[in-house]
Amino acid sequence: MEKDKKEISSFIKDNRTPVAKISEIFNGWKNVVFPNEEVEKVAKKRAAICAQCEYNVKSRCKKCGCPLVAKTRAMQSDCPLKKW
Repeated sequence: MEKDKKEISSFIKDNRTPVAKISEIFNGWKNVVFPNEEVEKVAKKRAAICAQCEYNVKSRCKKCGCPLVAKTRAMQSDCPLKKW
């Protein structure tokens, strides 16, 4: 329960609204379904960084809660730890 509160608190502290975050991830999923060469180059670099991160648990960012397959392809998104 305490862990859930911390994750929600982290989510709320972000300066983006929940709707904006959902829009970002939706855009990332769009890029998964309709691949683009430029997006894939960026996603590959981001995924390599995420692969080494302690918050990457089963391909989900435990800092922001996003699925990394979509987050790394959401071009307006950024790492909550400022790694990319």
